[in-house]
Amino acid sequence: MSNLVKELTPTASSSIIQKIILAISGLVLIAFIIFHLLGNLTILGNSANFLNVYADRLERLGIWRQTLEIVLAIAFVVHIFYAITIARTNNLARSEPYYQQPNGVGNLWRSSFVARSSIYTGLLLLLFILIHVKTMMLGMGTSAGYTIEVDGRSIRDLERSITEMFGRPIDAICYILMTIPLGLHLRHGLKSAWQSLGINIINDGLFDRASLVIAIGISMGFAVIPIWIYLGGN
Repeated sequence: MSNLVKELTPTASSSIIQKIILAISGLVLIAFIIFHLLGNLTILGNSANFLNVYADRLERLGIWRQTLEIVLAIAFVVHIFYAITIARTNNLARSEPYYQQPNGVGNLWRSSFVARSSIYTGLLLLLFILIHVKTMMLGMGTSAGYTIEVDGRSIRDLERSITEMFGRPIDAICYILMTIPLGLHLRHGLKSAWQSLGINIINDGLFDRASLVIAIGISMGFAVIPIWIYLGGN
């Protein structure tokens, strides 16, 4: 029995470390998503060019912006790597019975649709992000050449690009539909992060509800932008 424990301990320790790394990298990305959402929501305001000025100031942050991009890139790659690694490990171990304490408190491996689909929602989000970066951030879209004069400077007219994009039904619908896997992924990711970091021991029910509220809030926040624009709110 003691030999079995010795054999399992390194594996268990490695699994815990992997989940902690996955949780931390995920929280870094979620923090950026919230920051990105708050910036995007400025397009709903009445102040002309507010989003354009906001985006231009971000682009002029220089070394700080580059540092942030490097951190995000590392977090992104690390998150994908460990997500695939853990998913593969779980699939290999799926034939083994999951451990449960008599009262069920120790059952951290409860299977659910959201948990099982997390790897697929993650892949969908990866595809969407690559397309989004190509069309919006790298300026490769059909409306990438738009510029506007603000305070004597020529800056990119991001508002016009976004307004035109969401004025097309197919683009607006696809964007709205992508908020569904985003919400599902965030719901599972946040709940798993609280568990991996041991934060949920304070109040598991509270953090479970917080995960749901945050996931829904972020998803609805992104969804309201194309809806608002398509309906002529901007």
